[in-house]
Amino acid sequence: MTSRDMPPWHADPAIGHFRNDRSLAQKDIDTVVAWVAAGAPQGNPAAMPALPAMAEGWMIGKPDVVIEMPVDFEIPPGSPNTKVESQGVFLRDVKIWALHPHMHVRGKDMTYTAIPPDGRREVLLRVPRYRFDWQLDYYLAEPKALPKGTKVLVTAHFDNSPGNKDNPDPTATVSSGDQTGDVMMAGYFTW
Repeated sequence: MTSRDMPPWHADPAIGHFRNDRSLAQKDIDTVVAWVAAGAPQGNPAAMPALPAMAEGWMIGKPDVVIEMPVDFEIPPGSPNTKVESQGVFLRDVKIWALHPHMHVRGKDMTYTAIPPDGRREVLLRVPRYRFDWQLDYYLAEPKALPKGTKVLVTAHFDNSPGNKDNPDPTATVSSGDQTGDVMMAGYFTW
């Protein structure tokens, strides 16, 4: 916790505000560190909350449409910073509610940029240190309205070098695919 690796929260704190921000204030980190230093004593068992009821199926309702942003690409052996981009255009006015970057073990970072018809650019989310083992949804604090014709550009970088501790084989040319050992870039969003 003191290194801020836990709890997992990978969004750049300088970009946007998110309802489900898991990062902790320093006072909260200090409280947990003091509790651990005291031997992690158990609290009052009678004060434990009941287990939550879990919803089945789509938690926010079935989507109206799923837009595929196809990307086929290869990452050369040993490459520490291969850039891949994909984009799509909204055909009607929308409100973005959440973003979900998805890559496999060679994923390094991902950025979502909205480009409305007037050409200005707005970064919606930047995850500068992506972790495959901590895939998170990023719920915007307030829905982001985007007009018809807005392009969403998703930019990712991949690390196929020996310096990536999660890389199963830095000597391999890796193609896009569904398996964890393949590379994948999917910039999901809920609108």
